[in-house]
Amino acid sequence: MTQDLKEFSYYKTGGKCFKLHLPTSPADMQKAILEIIKSGKDFFVLGGGSNSLVLDDYYDGHVIVTSLMNKLELNRDTSQLTIGAGVGNSEVSNKALENELSGISWIHRLP
Repeated sequence: MTQDLKEFSYYKTGGKCFKLHLPTSPADMQKAILEIIKSGKDFFVLGGGSNSLVLDDYYDGHVIVTSLMNKLELNRDTSQLTIGAGVGNSEVSNKALENELSGISWIHRLP
């Protein structure tokens, strides 16, 4: 799946890549990594694209975008949050605030 990376970059920069992976779960991520290893090509993890300036040149490798891994759950018994790689920091800190959890408010509004 060749696709423009600018769709996933905060600054809307980026050329095409050999293959784009958009995992939605840890199992999807595992499949992507196994495919990448099997291909022997390079890869990078773009994440949410907010702290990256992506070149407009073609990248002959795999790109993993984690923004669809957006699971955010609270275990009320243990007061622990399960946070996917694509969940924004402000969303995490707001969830903690709503549930009177401390120690994570400092990440609010960080990219």
